[in-house]
Amino acid sequence: MDNLLTIIDLIETHLSDNLSVDAIAQRSGYNRHYLHRQFKHATGLSIGQYQRCRQLSLAAKQLGESDQRILDIAVEAGFESQEAFARAFKRFASVAPKNVRQHPIWAARLRFPRLDATLLHQLAILRDTPFSIESVPARRWACYALRQDNLHRSAHLGEDVQQGIAAFFQQPLAAPFRALPSVIIELREHHQYATSTFPLALAFSVEPDTPIPPAMFEIHQPERTELRLTMPCADFIPALLYHLPVRLGTMPNIQLTASPTLWFYSDDNLQFHACFGIDDTPHTRDAPALRERLELPLTTLPATWQSLPLSKWAGTRRLATLWQDFAANLHTLQQQELTSRWIAFGDPGDDPNQQYQVAFSAHAQEEISTQNGLTVGGTYLRTTWQGNNIFALENAIEDFYWALQQDPQYYYSPRPEVIRNLTIEDNQIAFELLTPVKSRRGR
Repeated sequence: MDNLLTIIDLIETHLSDNLSVDAIAQRSGYNRHYLHRQFKHATGLSIGQYQRCRQLSLAAKQLGESDQRILDIAVEAGFESQEAFARAFKRFASVAPKNVRQHPIWAARLRFPRLDATLLHQLAILRDTPFSIESVPARRWACYALRQDNLHRSAHLGEDVQQGIAAFFQQPLAAPFRALPSVIIELREHHQYATSTFPLALAFSVEPDTPIPPAMFEIHQPERTELRLTMPCADFIPALLYHLPVRLGTMPNIQLTASPTLWFYSDDNLQFHACFGIDDTPHTRDAPALRERLELPLTTLPATWQSLPLSKWAGTRRLATLWQDFAANLHTLQQQELTSRWIAFGDPGDDPNQQYQVAFSAHAQEEISTQNGLTVGGTYLRTTWQGNNIFALENAIEDFYWALQQDPQYYYSPRPEVIRNLTIEDNQIAFELLTPVKSRRGR
């Protein structure tokens, strides 16, 4: 390992110089082929790949935290032109450099860590740890929301999560769940690049007829294929997030899915497990919903605002809670003209917690100017949804969000997300979802 650390020190010292493998071999005194094999075996990456990821990670930090010209940042990162830098950055971050400008948390989310002795040791253990692939039946989860405030996930199940779990079990609602095994479900946020928090939930697998307390929410996870990995402890999570893309790169027929990730300790607390939903069929997925680009004029509408309960702050999984907790508001909307039925989740751009504020507007044609109004406008993707099971619809929308995260044209942009043209008839639900987006090309 000392040899590798010496090589890493040399690479890091000369990141902007783009040292070739031959130059690194000459300066370190190692054979070129030996050096390449050892580095690839220990990290899963070539020396060139590691150099480029580190260069672009540091460039992202400069983009997010400074007003330095993009050209100057490109040159400092070892690129010969701004155009070459922009192409490489787009491959690395899936967006143009200008998109990350003045977004320090987004830039920090793009951090590619420097390899050190601890990370190399953990990677060696993970490299020799086999994955298992298992089919698991459908499950119904009773969930209680937790929040992890840790930008780099260096302590994924840290003190704030442990305090949240302890607070749950101190409440009377926890009584039916004390004897049940629990897991941590990791959820997703739209605007995760603007916040240091991770939405998590303490979850219990329950029977279909088990009552779930009103302060908890439920997730209906369909039958799925899981990729499972066992680690010594939760401290290995940053190493796993480094290692997993490399490992999956050797398994071309396996892709991660939108299904939630599960984390849990074994009964004896001596092993820590991670379970990822995967698709192991070599096919091209169909889009989960028809979509079209839509431009909305800037408009402020009268609205009644409500807040989702704190114990149900579950990232983008808000639809089922909306239906269960605000039935009276939905009933009122049903009495209005179809085009006047608007529901919106708040803008998380200034405050991530706004995504859990819900606006109900029954007068979409009447513009007002008020601090309490709902302001919408800009570029949206319009998708249409219908079904008779709100939990299945929520899962399908999660698939859509997952596809949007990897979309080559657009990415989510923080503005209110709108549900409109809502109808509920004979247990059939239908609506349009307007998701705010921006172009990945920075236009």
